[in-house]
Amino acid sequence: MSALVVGGSSGVLHGNETAPAEFLAARGLSLLADKYWLLTREIELRDRLARLPKRRERLIGTEKDLEAAIDQNARLWRDNQPAMLALKQSLGRLSPSDPQRGAIERQIAALEGIAVEPARLGAVAEIRGRVAQWSSERYAMLADVAWIRQTAVIMNEEYRALADDPDVRRALRQAGDGQKLGPQRNYQPELSRLADHERLVATSWTPIFLQSGQTRVTALVDEVAAVTFSWSDSLPAEIVLTASAAEAAGIVPAENAPRETITLPSGRRLACRKALVAYFQLGPCQLHGVMACVLPPEAEDAGNWLGRSALAEYQVRLVPEKLRMWIEP
Repeated sequence: MSALVVGGSSGVLHGNETAPAEFLAARGLSLLADKYWLLTREIELRDRLARLPKRRERLIGTEKDLEAAIDQNARLWRDNQPAMLALKQSLGRLSPSDPQRGAIERQIAALEGIAVEPARLGAVAEIRGRVAQWSSERYAMLADVAWIRQTAVIMNEEYRALADDPDVRRALRQAGDGQKLGPQRNYQPELSRLADHERLVATSWTPIFLQSGQTRVTALVDEVAAVTFSWSDSLPAEIVLTASAAEAAGIVPAENAPRETITLPSGRRLACRKALVAYFQLGPCQLHGVMACVLPPEAEDAGNWLGRSALAEYQVRLVPEKLRMWIEP
């Protein structure tokens, strides 16, 4: 939609004591660079569009860094195995009181510090932190793309309504100085590139890391919140959310929501309330209208859990040495 250009004398609205600027501000508009009156929605849209290229660069850079770390660790681990095996054999031949044990144990520890078993790489603190950040950023990208698409449609409809409003047109004429109603520019070229950003993260796999003996994976909940879950093959419940994660996603169980007791893999039993998750995405898996168990605030330490049953229609394959979970129809 082209900008609405108006001119005219300054003053107040006809039949209204409100100054033009105050009237337009009351309609949810803000003056940008003394020229354009923009909706707050457009200002945020501009900001989110502007940060997509930088987010894309970070995602690509992080993926390359992690792939390099995976390859380097695997190579060092493989190269160290003959020496590690020889040291362990030597240690096994010594008695518990042999003074040489300490020196050999230190050599083994030094080799273990150089590289870890590839399947345990995701438990290394530095790697774990990078993967967790990478996972959250991937879904933040998808959340931004979804928000931008929805907002662009709503914004254009709102601008059309404002442009047809005679009071808004009168206020712009009275404001003078060539002030215009937004949008400030045509966003279609940027909107047409959103699919490129989606393809970067809409892969057939999703990153995983290890923490406290659990495989952790991040999913997008209701297109707004990136939530990290502990993965379980045996959890009867499909999706378990802490109270804070549910709140971040805008999920609120109804007062009359069904209640049930679930048992976590640790054996801990917790009461929860059922709530509807309108949208859930994990890698290529997209679920609509699934139920989740929302834990009470006092069970925050239990964390979020995702059971294999949530992905019953998909083939799930964990590849911890590559820091990935493959998900296929």
